[in-house]
Amino acid sequence: MKPSCRALDGWQCPYGLRGWRLFPPRLHMKPTHFVVPETVFVPRIHSPDFSGASRRPRVPSTGMKDFSPIVMVLLTLGYGADRGAAQSDKWGNPTTQKAEFYAASDVPHSQIELTRQWHETAAKAWGNYGPLEFWIVGSSETAARKLDKRYCGVRKQKDPSLSLKHCLNRGHNFVSYAKDGNAGLNTRRNKNEKWSGFIITMSARRPGPEEEDYKPVVLHEYFHVYQHAHILSRNESVRESLNQKNPWWGEGGAEYMAQLLYSRQEGVRPGYLKETMKRKLR
Repeated sequence: MKPSCRALDGWQCPYGLRGWRLFPPRLHMKPTHFVVPETVFVPRIHSPDFSGASRRPRVPSTGMKDFSPIVMVLLTLGYGADRGAAQSDKWGNPTTQKAEFYAASDVPHSQIELTRQWHETAAKAWGNYGPLEFWIVGSSETAARKLDKRYCGVRKQKDPSLSLKHCLNRGHNFVSYAKDGNAGLNTRRNKNEKWSGFIITMSARRPGPEEEDYKPVVLHEYFHVYQHAHILSRNESVRESLNQKNPWWGEGGAEYMAQLLYSRQEGVRPGYLKETMKRKLR
């Protein structure tokens, strides 16, 4: 059983060592068929009312004619909620603003460039959403603590009302990533903070940059950016009700789209997608 998708300090379910399983045991969902990539089984669900949406979100391009209806369901839950509140800060619209990259002192330049490369691949496919920061943690806890101080300095600079003490003492900090590895997304958007944006954390293991899985994990985390960019509300309870209520859709959608995009990159072995998805569905 996976831990709850609700984590400390707003951090969203980190990507584990084996990746997200698309059918968590507690949901008791079993596909009647699964053919990759032509057909995807979609269980019947009760979708929220999107009648308040002023326009439909842009569906990311996958090159699959029959996939767009599924993408629409998987990825845009909550689109249109509090649409007016997002007009002034352009939330949910593609941007020309480039992602920012920060790294601990023990992170090699090659890992930073690898992360940047796969972010650009994702943004080209699905649109460039932001503001977005990447924070890359190595294996040194000392370096991670220094990166935490830098992180809180950036948070204070972007939102002067933020408590530096609270930031430094947050429950899931970069030292946790130095110890345990993994990757995760922190979506910061609420009524109390002036700055809204996305913060992706990558680390040295689970997966590490030398592992093939590192690349689709960058894509996975960025697809969460796409998903959260289309939940417009600043109201935390509204955002949680639209995102956390059906975590299978968020995680399953992000994982499939990440693996699909990765499988179409030059040099990826034939049969990768089918092999990977069959393993994750076991």
